Amino acid sequence: PRGVLEVGVGTGRVTDALVGAARKNGGVLRYTLVDSWSDWGGVMPQEFAGRWPMVKVVTSSEAEFVANCRDQFDFIFMDGDHRHTQEWFGDVYGRLLAPHGMLCYHDVTNTAGFPNLLELYERCVREGLSYRLFTGSSQPEERCFRGLLVIFKS
Repeated sequence: PRGVLEVGVGTGRVTDALVGAARKNGGVLRYTLVDSWSDWGGVMPQEFAGRWPMVKVVTSSEAEFVANCRDQFDFIFMDGDHRHTQEWFGDVYGRLLAPHGMLCYHDVTNTAGFPNLLELYERCVREGLSYRLFTGSSQPEERCFRGLLVIFKS
């Protein structure tokens, strides 16, 4: 991908993996990471400062970023605002995701914690979008058992 967007850094393991994959494949032109840092009291943890020099880090809520972003991305990984992300799915899929891009959402079958995220899967089914839902993990740290929804844009 020439443009990557990741929303919600969590522990940074996904970022580490995506940055590593980008380096292995010649890098990307643009890698944007968005987080409000609400899990850390609104301040980016020191451990992340300078950790990914190729990444543009944006401190913003997911809703605000999606509403104001005018860029398109070939690969988007959404793991931020689990309580509301389905509300702006139309903007993410329709405007931010480039043609032939891939969009991933984590925790979509974690109905005990975030029942609203299942709406993302249901929307794919209802609208006939090209998708794959992973609910099994090949390695324990993947946590795909909580549902990893991968959506493809034609």
